Amino acid sequence: MNLEILLVVLILSSALILLVTERLRADLVALLVLLTLSFAGLVTPLQAVGGFSSPAVVAVGAIFVLSAGLRRAGIANLIGRGIARLGGRGELRLVLVLMAVSALLSFFMNTIAIVALLLPAAMDLARRHGLAPSRLLMPLAFGALLGGLTTMFATLPNLLASTALRQAGYEPFGLMDFVPVGAPAALAGILFMALVARHLLPRRDLQKESSAGGRLDLREHYELHERMFVLRVPPGGALAGRTLEESRLGSALGLHVVGILRNGRTQLAPEPSMGLREHDRLLVQGTPDQLNGLDGWRGLRLGAHQAEIEKWFPADIEFAEVTLAAGSRFVGQTLAWLDLRRHWAVTVVAIRREQRIRRSSLQEWRLQAGDVLLVQGPHAQVHALRKVAGLQGFQPVPRPELASRYQLEERLFTLEVPAQSSLADRTLEASRLGAALGLTVLAISRGEAKLVMPGSQETLQAGDSLLVEGRSEDLQLLQGIQELELEREVSPQATEFESEQFALMEAVLSPRTALAGKTLGQLRFRERWGLTVLGLWRGGKAVTTRLRDVALGFGDALLLYGPREKLKLLGRDSDFIVLTEAVQEPPQYPKAPWALVALVAFLGLAALGWAPVYLAAAFGAVLMVLFGCLRLEEAYGAIDWKAVVLIAGMLPMAAALEDTGAARLAAESLVGWLGQYGPLAIVAGLFAFTALGTCVIPGTALVVLLAPIALKAAAHAGLSPHAALMAVALAAAGSFNSPLAHPSNVIIMGPAGYRFVDFLKVGIPMTLLVLAVVLWLLPIFWPLEVGG
Repeated sequence: MNLEILLVVLILSSALILLVTERLRADLVALLVLLTLSFAGLVTPLQAVGGFSSPAVVAVGAIFVLSAGLRRAGIANLIGRGIARLGGRGELRLVLVLMAVSALLSFFMNTIAIVALLLPAAMDLARRHGLAPSRLLMPLAFGALLGGLTTMFATLPNLLASTALRQAGYEPFGLMDFVPVGAPAALAGILFMALVARHLLPRRDLQKESSAGGRLDLREHYELHERMFVLRVPPGGALAGRTLEESRLGSALGLHVVGILRNGRTQLAPEPSMGLREHDRLLVQGTPDQLNGLDGWRGLRLGAHQAEIEKWFPADIEFAEVTLAAGSRFVGQTLAWLDLRRHWAVTVVAIRREQRIRRSSLQEWRLQAGDVLLVQGPHAQVHALRKVAGLQGFQPVPRPELASRYQLEERLFTLEVPAQSSLADRTLEASRLGAALGLTVLAISRGEAKLVMPGSQETLQAGDSLLVEGRSEDLQLLQGIQELELEREVSPQATEFESEQFALMEAVLSPRTALAGKTLGQLRFRERWGLTVLGLWRGGKAVTTRLRDVALGFGDALLLYGPREKLKLLGRDSDFIVLTEAVQEPPQYPKAPWALVALVAFLGLAALGWAPVYLAAAFGAVLMVLFGCLRLEEAYGAIDWKAVVLIAGMLPMAAALEDTGAARLAAESLVGWLGQYGPLAIVAGLFAFTALGTCVIPGTALVVLLAPIALKAAAHAGLSPHAALMAVALAAAGSFNSPLAHPSNVIIMGPAGYRFVDFLKVGIPMTLLVLAVVLWLLPIFWPLEVGG
């Protein structure tokens, strides 16, 4: 093993660790691999960027556009409607029809697009027929994955395997070359799921099904009735005259006001700007125990007003102004989202917009181009902002000018943590002083020491004096909240959420969203989308408290409440997949014939061999735009650029494995281990290794990495390269074993309430069945031995 092989193995191992641990996004890891290989001299600069011109990348992008055009023109909707007519009322028949339709759609649509498209229909079918969604959603996803085994363009691993053959000098796979092996495997998988595996699927608790026609009641499913109570605004209360947003019931206590009962009428989904009045009764979602969150703040003692800056901040703490440039990535975001303290170790203490200066509740303020941020932090960190893209006009602010320019000292005061306070031994984050009351803790005085810019995990101690920026009058809100009168009995009529104007709806995060990892508070979800999140369904359980601080994750199902027109707008947002067909963007059915023409043109060119698949796909995609099935902007938006970058970035690794001899070394080890048992054992080994790898590594990256090893193993053992790569591609396409193995599996987790073990119970037998079919049919249609 020479130095070059050691370097390739080291880079590959590091990349795999990053992919498995998800410390970095997969596409970013691919770019790091590309750059590292080039800088190390393991590939040429042209090889490093050559992946972006690969036929596989062109074909992948084009197929995303084709799928979007077919969806937008309503082709898939028309097919999906047949599910309800053909499915009948029995679960067996529904499973068969749902899997067959999703598998057929996989012939010409991307797998993720199919699951996203049919998910609302499957949910509606489950509710209409009194079935738990968990009985239908895994068959839906697995049907789409099984359909991906059938044609060369049905899934990305098949395309990448064909590209690897072409680059190695072999004849690439034809359009229908996967059918003789993949179609029987798909049929066997569908029958296995319908007759055997569906009995392994979990059943939702029958108590969560309402008595009305067997339909799932979302209120009962998310246990909303158990988490509803009423708070009454007393006469003369401090909250009377304040708006709902100013009351801070949500930010302070994590409670959701879903309605206001006033003069015998109920105002559902009240706007944050709605004013509160005496005798108002607030219908609140949460638990009365959350009112105990006030206890920690009650003991806080208000200290000196207009604290002097010089006494608190040492000389190395600097203040400066930076301006948001037009087009900056900060524009449109909130400080809570950007989290400057964590990323750049600075704190924004004021924002100037034209002639207006804002100094409180800054975390929720949405930034605009031209905003001037007053930042505070250590000298080195503040001056490092000069190099941050999107920030301009860096200007240090002398401390004497802080009072005249920003009147900062007027908004500074101190809070004392008494000896018996329950805030002692809590972290700053747990104290919720910022999130709840809009206050910013700039420093902590503890004995003779002063801690400037304390982190969110800094623990408070009894006797601490906190230098706080904000409005001391906001502390009066605590008195107003404490005055609210609790009514534990809630009439059934008060909890009738839905009406002609308002509705409940479930949605999941799209696999392509950038919202994962952000909390609802950071997203300002209510202000941004005009909807209230009443609950999350995660890991088979409902989460309905402290939702503001819960970070969203892939697989979560969100229970949303609000005006129906807002729900329809969310149905058009690419960050979400709504689980109700009624609020989805209506298809353009008049464009359906033209979309079919584009599809037939693609299939005809590829099937007849008049053009390579990637050019035929590109031609079909262009026709989709020319025929008006998609606007050009929609076509660009339909492409999953993460997948494109992942493929293009990992292709140089395949070249490095080939050129350095690392692929040959791995292939010799594989053949030496399994070769004694014959070529069928080598094929089985390649399939099994790939299937296991999909549990932790994206299937597209796995095929790119294993293709050179499989080809070398085939050459070393006298095995057909087509048979070896078909085994790898089919194993990667059939990602059944884990919810993380494919984005389609992640999408269905939340709505169905699946757990990891549910995929193991069904996925492992399904993988073994597909393996058995492949080992049976592959030697028949693709002789294993060269010349055989």
